[in-house]
Amino acid sequence: MDNSSSFIRRYGWISIFGLLFVLLSACSTAGSATGSTSSGGGTGSASVASVGTISEFALSSSAGYPGSITVGPDGNLWFTEINASNQEQIGRITPEGTVTSFSFPTSVNGQRGLFGITTGPDHNLWFTEGQAGAIGRITPNGTISEFALPNPDSHPSGITTGPDGNLWFTEVTGNIGRITPSGTITEFPANLYGSSGIATGPDGNLWFGDASNAEIGRITPTGNVSTFPLPSHGSGSTSDTYMAITVGPDGNLWFCDNIQHQIGRITPTGSVTEFALPSSYSANSVLNGITSGPDGNLWFISNTEDQIGRITPTGTVTVFPLPAADSGNSSLSGIAAGPDSNLWFTEGGTDKIGSISSGK
Repeated sequence: MDNSSSFIRRYGWISIFGLLFVLLSACSTAGSATGSTSSGGGTGSASVASVGTISEFALSSSAGYPGSITVGPDGNLWFTEINASNQEQIGRITPEGTVTSFSFPTSVNGQRGLFGITTGPDHNLWFTEGQAGAIGRITPNGTISEFALPNPDSHPSGITTGPDGNLWFTEVTGNIGRITPSGTITEFPANLYGSSGIATGPDGNLWFGDASNAEIGRITPTGNVSTFPLPSHGSGSTSDTYMAITVGPDGNLWFCDNIQHQIGRITPTGSVTEFALPSSYSANSVLNGITSGPDGNLWFISNTEDQIGRITPTGTVTVFPLPAADSGNSSLSGIAAGPDSNLWFTEGGTDKIGSISSGK
């Protein structure tokens, strides 16, 4: 699978957000998901001491095409996936490489469009269903619930736990949403168009990327929105690609800029600095994931390059290539810090879950 087709497979549903809105009452369904377990085919130990050492675990035919990934409350990694039968699932992998996949108990018309996933304040995993217009929840034992959004065409994308004990998420069609652990949904206008990441900042607010307007946004827990233009961008310089964002070890927010193809940093007061990437990244790089590592640095991925990037808080970038067998095919989709001092990432193009040692 080439990079472009892999990217379309995961993100292509976003283009439908221009369809006519159809009002839908919010509802919730729950059921026990069907779980299947397999041992991943690892190429090495999942926990290593030498910085940059990569291990990979091949997914079985019952799993496949992993997307977003996060560390769960149970000490495992959880991720979204689409199996060989084109069925969407939630996957779990232990630090030793044992994979379990959980199928949805109910079907939908078309696909759910699984996008972001995060651990909630209730010790469950929460995820967005971009195409179905819903927020999902899965318990560590595999019970899935789904909560429909008021607008079925809102296309939620990024999701994070907020400082107020609720889940916050972005919507392609303009809003920032909030859902309580019991499923009550509130939406706040944010002039946001396009899929965007969201993260809780050290200032007690939520921060989000907005590539469609070339800016970083901030929303308070009460719904007040502020925006900060990216100074390196000229008038009309925008993008419709996903804009990942995370809180850094230095107390700032760090983000992926796919307009200038840089890694950016913004302070809680709104001061922006951007760092150019080395020549191993092309002018068309699609940077689609960034997270803080246990080593005090930021780690990031690109859907268009077969390598893992690391950037220090002062802007020094180091690149770690994937094994040669993945060259041209990895289609990296998500990255998260694991419970074992490694960074864990998904390879949508090769149907693998990988880990890379932070050296800690």
